[in-house]
Amino acid sequence: PFAFALYGGLEAMLGNVVMAKRFLTLTQNLIEQSSSMEARTRGLLIFHTWMSQLTQPYTAALEGFKESYITGMGCGDVTYALISALHYSYTSFYSDMDLVQVEAEARAVATQLQDFRNERAYTVHCMFWQLVLNLVGHTYDPGKLRGEALDCDLVKAAFEVSGDQFSSHLVLIFEFQCYVHFNRLSQAETTIFQFFQFSNNTLRGHFCGYAYNFLAGLAAYRLVHRRKKRKYRKIARQCTAKLQKFADAGTPDGKPVSMALNGEDIALRDIKDKKRREDVCSLFEGAIEAARELGVVHWEAMFHERLFEILLTVYEDPVSAAIFLYEALRLYSEWGAEAKVGMLRMTHASLLAEHRHVKRSLN
Repeated sequence: PFAFALYGGLEAMLGNVVMAKRFLTLTQNLIEQSSSMEARTRGLLIFHTWMSQLTQPYTAALEGFKESYITGMGCGDVTYALISALHYSYTSFYSDMDLVQVEAEARAVATQLQDFRNERAYTVHCMFWQLVLNLVGHTYDPGKLRGEALDCDLVKAAFEVSGDQFSSHLVLIFEFQCYVHFNRLSQAETTIFQFFQFSNNTLRGHFCGYAYNFLAGLAAYRLVHRRKKRKYRKIARQCTAKLQKFADAGTPDGKPVSMALNGEDIALRDIKDKKRREDVCSLFEGAIEAARELGVVHWEAMFHERLFEILLTVYEDPVSAAIFLYEALRLYSEWGAEAKVGMLRMTHASLLAEHRHVKRSLN
């Protein structure tokens, strides 16, 4: 199963979806039939890293990485088991698991990576762990990837000295996620082109690809609205087209993010005429429903937040916008992202105070 998973992963990386799906079915059957615990450990890891997301939601990968970890630790294939544990943590970010539990799992994985002296994997994992800590609120400045788990600036300097380009790319990828989640557009503007390049080349075919293309597209659309520069429009539309392609191919996790970016594209085209508000709302509400069905709580929250911003700035309707802001706050709080909730409440304090009646009617 390991060899077939590698071939299928290569096809997925090259964008050959039809061939990748053929290897997906073969690999899945071989994993189920294999009596070798080592083969199952490695097969499940590669299968869920590169292929399963073509036909299954992130929750399937979550269970697959967990099984790979348990099987690998049981048979002594520790290196692959720990990589599966690391991927389990990443996948939990795109599930209905709240961030308190995600952080606890990430902390446990970090401890095991240290215990087994896998320093490189430990440092990479700490980038994710720190992002979670930032969202939960366990850091002084949530928009900066620095705190208990790692200091981003020190890590970047160390990777530059060692010449570890792959890990340097990952630092930028996690930094950019931090900027987007906390609406630090000035910082996102300086790295968006690198983020787009690294996430589509360094991590080509990886299960995080849909999420990262969505983040790049979201940031690009925000920057077009804010900076009025065509170079951001190009990235925005590339991300929209790419996610639409995956959605058309039946990729479950591609559907909600594709709908959201299509809504963004219509809103951008509608700035002057303001005639397609219903189409924009319909796409975002479809994305919200799809995210809810998948159990990806923070996507659901992000779609509410972004529709709030569009209704407020493009369609100049603060009353309708406030409905989606209050719902975004509820969902972020449910997810456990208290730092994000605090940021939104502070940024939009006057609007929230002015439209308190919206919250009462929602309740």
